[in-house]
Amino acid sequence: MPSPALLITPPMPIGVRLVNSSFALPLCEPARFHELWLRIAEALPSGGGFSGQWHGPRDSWVGRPGMTFLGRDEAVALLDGFDLEMFEEEETDGTTPRGNPKHWHIFHIVARKR
Repeated sequence: MPSPALLITPPMPIGVRLVNSSFALPLCEPARFHELWLRIAEALPSGGGFSGQWHGPRDSWVGRPGMTFLGRDEAVALLDGFDLEMFEEEETDGTTPRGNPKHWHIFHIVARKR
């Protein structure tokens, strides 16, 4: 069990202009993902940007503990209040950086808060 100090969530820094989460947010456990996303969205001022990737439900890692997977409609809904500069859905067979075969289902996102 983590120490109580690890359970305290620090505030997001004030004045954040860009949050880049390259392949990191899917590693947030589902029970905390929406809370984390809300904190990110609230921390960004109007005109602030978000870039990153979210994994989709057909990704071969679905079912791994501690990971979050979003359907397209859910992903788009979470971006309400943002102008989408890029929202690309990629689904392809490939390999991981460690050379293991993998089916990727990824949403690539660049968005600016209204």
